[in-house]
Amino acid sequence: MRGFLNRYRQAGIGAPLAAELSPLGEGPEAEAARKRIPPRLKVPVTALVRFADLSDGVAGGHIRGHVEIFPADSSTTVEIEGRQVPLELESTAALAYQLEDAPVWDTELGGFLSALRPLSPEGLVMLRPYRPSRMPVVLIHGTASSPARWADIVNELQNDPKLRDRIDFWLFTYNTSNPILLSASDLRVSLRRLIHELDPDRQNPLLRQVVLVGHSQGGLLARLMVTDSGTRFWTAVTHMPFEKIQATPETRALLERSMFFEPLPFVTRVVFVATPHRGSFRVSSFMLGVLRRLITLPVTVVAGIREVAARNRGLSGVDGIPNAVENMRPGQRFVRTLSASPLAAGVTAHSIIAVRGAGPPAGQNDGVVTYESAHVDGVASEKIVRSEHSVQGKPETILELRRILYEHLGIPCGVECEVPARVDAAMPGAASAVEKPAVGMENHPQRP
Repeated sequence: MRGFLNRYRQAGIGAPLAAELSPLGEGPEAEAARKRIPPRLKVPVTALVRFADLSDGVAGGHIRGHVEIFPADSSTTVEIEGRQVPLELESTAALAYQLEDAPVWDTELGGFLSALRPLSPEGLVMLRPYRPSRMPVVLIHGTASSPARWADIVNELQNDPKLRDRIDFWLFTYNTSNPILLSASDLRVSLRRLIHELDPDRQNPLLRQVVLVGHSQGGLLARLMVTDSGTRFWTAVTHMPFEKIQATPETRALLERSMFFEPLPFVTRVVFVATPHRGSFRVSSFMLGVLRRLITLPVTVVAGIREVAARNRGLSGVDGIPNAVENMRPGQRFVRTLSASPLAAGVTAHSIIAVRGAGPPAGQNDGVVTYESAHVDGVASEKIVRSEHSVQGKPETILELRRILYEHLGIPCGVECEVPARVDAAMPGAASAVEKPAVGMENHPQRP
C-alpha cells in the first residue's frame, strides 16, 4: 500500500476481504440506500469457515461447513468453542483497494470545470449503511478536490478505539466551480432530506448533534449551514425587495433557496480547515479571466438569471453570475457578506489553520489562504499546523480533529491527543499485530 500515513491491521483467524455493498430487496427504501452508498464502495470484512463434525468428516472423506462474514467495524473477535478468538482484520487495505484508480480522482478537475458533469446521484453519501447508534461527521472537500482527499482522516479515525463505534463519516461532493451559495443550498437540501429519511420522527438524539468539517471552500459551505443570513446576500446583490421580483415559480424557488439561509437545527459543531473566510489572495484578475472561459455553470442558473434580468427592468446587480473562485476573491461581496454574518447561537466552532513558515502565524499563509483570512474571532479553539493548503492528511490536523470529536462526544482526552512522533500502528483489539506504517503522503505524494 502507498499514500497512507499508517496501515491498520489485526492478526487472527479468518480471511480478510474487501466486500461490496448492495441494498437488499426493491422499493423506495432500497432505492434511497443505493443513492446514499457510492457504487465502488468497499468495506473490510472477514470470512470464516465453520466446519460441522470435522473428525467424522475427515474419517468419512466428506467435510461440510458454512461461511460466516464479519464486518470489521462491528466484530473484532469470534467465539470458537467458548473462547473469544481475534479475527484477521485489514481495514486500511480495503480502503486503499477502493481508492486505487477510482473514478473519484477524475471528478476533481472535471467537477470543477463543468457543472454539466454529474458527480453522483446524491451529493451526500455514506461510507457505511446507516446505524442509529453512531453520530454523523460530514466531510466537505474544497475547490477542485474530492472526498478522496479525506482518506487519511477516515483511515485514522475509523480505527480509533474510542471513536470507531460512535461515529460514521458522511461525504459531500459537489461541482466546486458553482456559485458557493448554490453549492451550500444543495448541501442544505441533502442534509435535511437525509436526516428526515433516517429519523422522520426525530427520535434519535445523535442525528441532532451533527458535526460538519469543511476544508477550504468546503469550510464556507459548512459556515452557511450555521448562519442566519436574513436578507444580507440578497441586498448585497440588489435593492429591489425579493417579494417584488417577477419570475417563474421555478426560478423564484431557486433564488430563494440560494440567497436566504437559516441555521440547520441539527448541526451543533463545525470545524473550519484552511478556510478562506475573507477570500484567497491567490485569486487574481488573470486567473478569473482564464477560468471564466473554461468553467461551465449550471444551465438552470444561467437561464434563471437571464429570465430575472429580462422580466425586471431596472434591476441591477444580477447581470453576471460569479463562479466559486470569483466568490473567494478578497473584497468580493459574497465573502464580505459571509464574513460579517455571525454564527448561530449554540453552535461550537473550531479552526484548523495552515501556515507554511515558523514563528507567529500573523502575516503568514499556506500558499492559498492567509492566516488573517482563515482566522475567526470567538471560535472554541484555533490550531495552527505548519503545512501547505492541503493540510487534511497531516498528523497534527488528524489529532486535532480527533480531540474535537472526543470533546463533542464527552470522551476523556489524555496523552493520546498529543502529537507524537510517527509510530507503527496496529488495529486496536486483542492480539493486535504491528505493521510498519505506510509511506506518509508528505514524503510520497501519490494518491492512495
